[in-house]
Amino acid sequence: MLYVALLLCFACSIFFAAIVKKVAMANGATDKSNYKINQNIIPSLGGLIIFISFMVGMSVVSPDSFRTLPVMVGATIIAITGVLAERFQLSSKWKLMGQTIATLVVAVWGGVQFSYIYTFSGNVIEFGYLAIPLTVLWIIGITNAVNLTDALDDLSIGISTIALMTISLMAYLAGNSFVASTGGVLLVSTLGFMLYSSFSIKILIGNTGSLFLGFMIAVLTLSGLKNVTMIYIPTYILGVPIVLHYYFLQRGFTYKQTVSICCSIAALFGLAAFIFSASILWVAIIALTILLVSTQFFSKYRFV
Repeated sequence: MLYVALLLCFACSIFFAAIVKKVAMANGATDKSNYKINQNIIPSLGGLIIFISFMVGMSVVSPDSFRTLPVMVGATIIAITGVLAERFQLSSKWKLMGQTIATLVVAVWGGVQFSYIYTFSGNVIEFGYLAIPLTVLWIIGITNAVNLTDALDDLSIGISTIALMTISLMAYLAGNSFVASTGGVLLVSTLGFMLYSSFSIKILIGNTGSLFLGFMIAVLTLSGLKNVTMIYIPTYILGVPIVLHYYFLQRGFTYKQTVSICCSIAALFGLAAFIFSASILWVAIIALTILLVSTQFFSKYRFV
């Protein structure tokens, strides 16, 4: 059944692309802001293609799963928020409201919570009453981190794809079928969109795509990867390239060069998640965090 869903997702992402592109152009959902890298008017509802394909795939993979419905409802709220943001240029507070509602749906109804985490020594840290607040901060934080790369559409979708590939494979190896299948469905939906966008007139994922991908990555890391990888994957596979892309652009690197370098960095961090043990990753997280923070106190080496 999973293979059928994956093939269906891939086909849907290509089929719906032409339809969504026409809808975006007809309703003024286009990329024409001055701060964008792209200067031409380009349809920017590509994220809706990924969302529709994902929903079709999830309805095939696990239609009766009690874990699936809250995630699909939360994802729908995020997608609607993104579409409205593209069409009506919503302010940050309205986008934040949509993200908060979607997060509470998966946290309270779906039970996807930042309730505990395993340390490198194998001990468990319980968060108790802080679980819901931490969940809200975590999901909204990761969602908006990916949304920050909206100006570099290829970077946003590139590092999200690498993160999804890492999460899905690690969940499969850990025997977590829900995260593995959900991540796989989203990954294939994203790859189908990338294929269409590469061989046709460009369509951007926009706010809809970046918010949706960030939200789903945050939810998936909380849905099963309760060890060090829950922190490692969003922080380093997503976070470091997101921060460094500003540095490369400021230093005169081209759009393509910046995207290529940042995606390569994300891929290396993804590979590290498979190669190194949890204890080594904990040490790496602490060391890299100290290094990245300390460089900001020296103007010669700072990247933001």
